[in-house]
Amino acid sequence: MSKILTTGGAGFIGYFLAERLSKDQNNSITIVDNLSRGKMDAEMQKLLARRNVFFVMGDLNNREFLSQLDQDYEYVYHLAAVIGVENVMRNPDKVLYTNVISLLHVFELLKHFKNLKKIFFSSTSEVYAGTLKHFGIDIPTDENVLLTIEDITAL
Repeated sequence: MSKILTTGGAGFIGYFLAERLSKDQNNSITIVDNLSRGKMDAEMQKLLARRNVFFVMGDLNNREFLSQLDQDYEYVYHLAAVIGVENVMRNPDKVLYTNVISLLHVFELLKHFKNLKKIFFSSTSEVYAGTLKHFGIDIPTDENVLLTIEDITAL
């Protein structure tokens, strides 16, 4: 049986990833989310009714919470992030801090995983916003387009 940890698993992409992975009964999926953007709706309840899907509510910026998670996952999908252009524009320092620190905490935790085979990390779409402003490259962008990070001190 493959043990899979999905952070941000109650969000749009995380939900559909967990839903797909759970179709294989040889997978055991643990979803970690603080529900700041994701939701515990009827579809999520249906997913959690499956015997091989588990939910843990928690904050990835809380080291004590992270230390309580199992450390025998083989696959980790780190999808958790503060998202939304409005959030980024309104609180750029908070968004950056939250996303970077949670990533660092997850990577710190992964150092203790003895059975880890793969980790998948995806950034937020906000990393592409500057390409339109600075280079006139349309959104959505190709994957080979350089990322442009705005100067958050100017926001």
